[in-house]
Amino acid sequence: MHPLVAALASVVDAVVGAVQGSPAESVGLSQEEARELLLAVFAQSGRLQVAGARLSTAVDDEGLWALDGARSFGHWLAAATGMPYVKARSVVATGRALRDHLPATLAAGLAGDVSVEQVQTMAIVAATSEARCAALAAPAEDCGEEFLVGHARESGADGFRRLARRWAAAADPACDERGYQDACDREFVALSPTLGGFHLAGFLTTEHGATLGCALDAVMTAPAAGDARTTQQRRAQALVDLSRLVLDHGLVGTGAAVRPHLSVVVDFDTLRRVLEGPHTSDAAVVRAHRGRLADQGHDASGDGAGRGLSEDDGHDASGDQAGSRNPDGDALVEVPFDTAFRAAAERGCLFRLAPVADVERFAVAEVLGAGPIPAGVLARLACDSEVSRIVFGPDSQVINVGRAERTYAGPRRKAVIARDGHCRYPGCTAPPALGEIHHIDQWVRDHGETDINAGILLCWYHHDLIHRLHVEIRPSPGGGWLFLTRRGTPVTAAA
Repeated sequence: MHPLVAALASVVDAVVGAVQGSPAESVGLSQEEARELLLAVFAQSGRLQVAGARLSTAVDDEGLWALDGARSFGHWLAAATGMPYVKARSVVATGRALRDHLPATLAAGLAGDVSVEQVQTMAIVAATSEARCAALAAPAEDCGEEFLVGHARESGADGFRRLARRWAAAADPACDERGYQDACDREFVALSPTLGGFHLAGFLTTEHGATLGCALDAVMTAPAAGDARTTQQRRAQALVDLSRLVLDHGLVGTGAAVRPHLSVVVDFDTLRRVLEGPHTSDAAVVRAHRGRLADQGHDASGDGAGRGLSEDDGHDASGDQAGSRNPDGDALVEVPFDTAFRAAAERGCLFRLAPVADVERFAVAEVLGAGPIPAGVLARLACDSEVSRIVFGPDSQVINVGRAERTYAGPRRKAVIARDGHCRYPGCTAPPALGEIHHIDQWVRDHGETDINAGILLCWYHHDLIHRLHVEIRPSPGGGWLFLTRRGTPVTAAA
């Protein structure tokens, strides 16, 4: 046995021996020591999982596993460890991404600075296309890998996954378009009779899943007193109620059209760009300064003197058809994405993400509670929808709309939800459907205004908690919120 294997087994045996015969007091651990050991067990096991993912690439490359007759390294790993094949395949994919594209993530994961879940998010969300891998190689100020790792150190797993999805959508929107088409091809709903009822299974795209979720939330009423059903059981009833609603009101085949109540948040420039230009998966807008365009042979002056591609490519970098100009004086040259990426890679001019002041405001469209959507989906939804204007100022502050009403309703409620996205209590990510808007200044006691910037989205549980424990909420100078106990100490995510 290798000394490292023996040392690892010895440490694990010591920990296992310490926790056998719980409760903790029976093995000589105080409550504080037991809590410290619990956190250490999960932290160190996370580091070991990252090390295992990286080590898997070395074993895979060495190839001796094939002598056992396994069809792939993933199948061999699943059989040898007893883990499900899907998990084994994820371990292998994570290890390859860490080796090939994510050196900073690997270092942070091995050091325990980020969780294994955040490492997996980087592998399966960020390092998923050539353009995204190129963007990861950029420095932190250009929103590269170090930028994401820095935010991973300060975020929980759910919050970081949302950030990574926004980053990926901004770094390579064409990949999301291709992914959306693949997801559409995988959509299905199976309803099969079985013993005692029906079995329901399926898969929906982000847009369709969010639409169904909105409909179910609208139909699903609050539980009555004494209703012991779980949320999943009540959602099943809501699906049946929704079906009866359609059938009983004659909404099938009558030509009636009710727009879905689906909220998409997008900045104005992105919305305008999508509505005014093409957004197919094989086209990309390459943004470059005049000097870079001139260096690549494109016409940056707009006079048609330069040509970015040959005539055989069918794309002319001069004239209105191939390019336009934005207010900053930069040229927007439209070429096929693969062609643009290869040309930029050859010249060392790969796409860079613009620095962001607020990680909640990447220039992408996002379905509230579901994540980013491709430009093509945004354009289709905007074709027949109600557009509400919500103006964000510095630090994502929404403009004041006064004290006209005691409760947040209509546009005010939509604005707060668009800004917060989920319950803002530290460590909580409950969706808007499970919460309500809280006045940080009490309406009666403090004469608080129904001001959007004085409202915060909280889930029902944490809304009750801050009133019971008299937690004070203040706007943070850098954006976001500060939660303070009655003693003035910050509330942590563990609360």
